[in-house]
Amino acid sequence: MIAMQAMNFQNKTKKELEAMLSIQADLNRAERSLDAIRQNYATSSEVMAALYTQFLVSYVRSFASGRRKGLREDIFTDRELLAIHRELKGVRDRHIAHPVSDHEQCVVLAAVPEPSRNELVGLGVRYWFFVADAPEKLSEYRRPLEFALSHVNAEAERLGDQLAQELLGEGHTWESAQGAFWSVLSAEDVFGPGADDAMGQAQR
Repeated sequence: MIAMQAMNFQNKTKKELEAMLSIQADLNRAERSLDAIRQNYATSSEVMAALYTQFLVSYVRSFASGRRKGLREDIFTDRELLAIHRELKGVRDRHIAHPVSDHEQCVVLAAVPEPSRNELVGLGVRYWFFVADAPEKLSEYRRPLEFALSHVNAEAERLGDQLAQELLGEGHTWESAQGAFWSVLSAEDVFGPGADDAMGQAQR
């Protein structure tokens, strides 16, 4: 039996597919984070804030361009979905990425007998940081996420089928090409020694 090895290569369709699969991973991460918030709503504020940040950053990241070309807003032909999408982006931009919204407040207060009297008894701090939205709002945020993920899933499959046919010939699909790849190679062949153990731990 001929020994197989994983080889990188250059191809225009491949590059487009890689970008789409990377966006798909971002949206899947956002969806898992959103589900985790809903399942652990009463947990600590630190965990909630971490999950909410991951959700917002991963979602908005899928629309950003840099090393790859991100999604465009015009995938939302429904005005309501577009408005929710922009609201999500606004929360990420003004609260998570930059502290310029009312979602964070830090005020030093004075304790006085009466507001009209100038007698200070002590000083204190009122600090408030928005951790995550209510379950109803999270359900609303899921709508553009699911739409974007559906769009990306379809594009990834289309590009994968196109690449499989370009390189392997008519009748081949992205699914069959992946099946053939993993039938002759293991995770260790692709990612290096110990990959199976590392991947198993990451999935737990």
